[in-house]
Amino acid sequence: MEMPSKMEDQIARYEQMRGQLQMIMEQKYHMSNQMKEMERALEELADVDEETPVYRSVGSLLIKAPSPKELEAKLTEEKETIEVRLKSMEKQEQQLTEKVKDLEQELQSAMQGM
Repeated sequence: MEMPSKMEDQIARYEQMRGQLQMIMEQKYHMSNQMKEMERALEELADVDEETPVYRSVGSLLIKAPSPKELEAKLTEEKETIEVRLKSMEKQEQQLTEKVKDLEQELQSAMQGM
């Protein structure tokens, strides 16, 4: 029995959406890890006095920061950016998950009707 081209298109779209969902979940996982690292660094910086030299990792280099307060401000700004991106990714993930479930139900109904 040959599958209708509409169903083949839906299956291709379903697989594409599943791939997108997987990619978003992986990006969200990595971003969550970045957020945790940022929070740990900010916690450590809170205990450092202003005279203590601090360094920032840039690629494979360690660069001396002008002061702990300036580094804390920079890290806080980066953390806020990551929070916004994470919220956006969570919203994308929810929307795509719903679309995948809907399409999955459509496909199951169509296959039962064959």
